[in-house]
Formats: sequence, structure tokens, C-alpha cells
Amino acid sequence: MGVSPDVHQESDLAKGYGPFATICVWRACHNVLHPYHGFRTHKGVLMADDVTQTTEEHETLTEELLQRLLESSSPEAYLAEAALDNRELSDYLFDLLDEKNLTRAEVARGSAVNPTFVYQIFNGKRNVARDNAIKIAFGLHCTLRETQRLLRHAGASELWCKNRRDAIIIYCIEHGYDRARTDDELYRMGEPTLVAQEG
Repeated sequence: MGVSPDVHQESDLAKGYGPFATICVWRACHNVLHPYHGFRTHKGVLMADDVTQTTEEHETLTEELLQRLLESSSPEAYLAEAALDNRELSDYLFDLLDEKNLTRAEVARGSAVNPTFVYQIFNGKRNVARDNAIKIAFGLHCTLRETQRLLRHAGASELWCKNRRDAIIIYCIEHGYDRARTDDELYRMGEPTLVAQEG
């Protein structure tokens, strides 16, 4: 089967974008045909298409749940995991804290979130904005799946590979970048950083 000339053209363009060329790995983007599906170029700059997180976002989540079901050892194992998803955010955060053998002070340092806010979020006394939830996920050394689950518990939208900024963050998580290195990559790509830049 032949390859579309557009794919070759976009692959050539990708050479100037370093790690972004492989952002949409299949684990994060089951419904993406190749790394640049959902993006376009404008004056040599890679841009996200104008899309909305409605039906397609829901379908992606449903597909993820189906994959989990198919990979489970039994229906009971899947249902037990699904039940864990109904925990409160603070419960999930403390579970991750224990699992990663970290302290809340270490999470605050790694996330660059105000330590007082971190303690309040862990204790369920403060709502968490989406970017702060992502930063806390970095502070907890979360995998992509753990980050998505943390965002769901926080009542925030999951990272979505058709959103240019989210795609960069997905790539960074998948490749083990910390929060600071992720901000460097966002800045390099002209996207808002997780921690606001001064000046």
C-alpha cells in the first residue's frame, strides 16, 4: 500500500521539531492515523486543528475503558479497578503518595505548586485547577494513565493528543521528563508553560 505524499511532506517538516515528531504514540492516541493527524502547518509552524473535546473525547475515554476490560484477567478484576476510580481525589493522591514512597513536601517541590496548596489539595480542602493537577502529577512521578486518572478525580479534562499543548505534555510524561523539563519543551514549542514565566 502506498504512502500519501502528505505524510512524506509532514515527516520532512517534523525533522525541525525534535521530539514532537513522535508525540502521538498509539498508547495515547488510538484513533490517530499518524503522528500529525489532527495538526496542520501554517508558515512552517505546526498547529493544532480547530477541534473540540466533546464526542471524540468521550469516545477516546470509552475506548480506553474497553481496552482495560479486554486486558483484565477477569471481569471481577476490571470491576474492582473501576470501583477504585470512584475514590475521592484526596484518597487517590494519598494512594499515589504511598505507592511512590514520597512526601507531600517532595511533591510540592517537584510540582512547583505552593506547599500550602498541596497540603490543602491532599486534605480535600481545596479544589485544584487543571494545570495544578498536571503539575502535581509530575510531582508524584505519575505515568500517563495515572495522570489521566488524577485529572478525572480532579474533575478536569484529560490530556488530549489533538490539543497541541496537551500532546507535548503527553510526550514528556511518556518519556520521563520532569515538570521543569516539560516546561522547557512547552516554551520551546511556543506553548504556555505549566509554571508561568516571569517577565
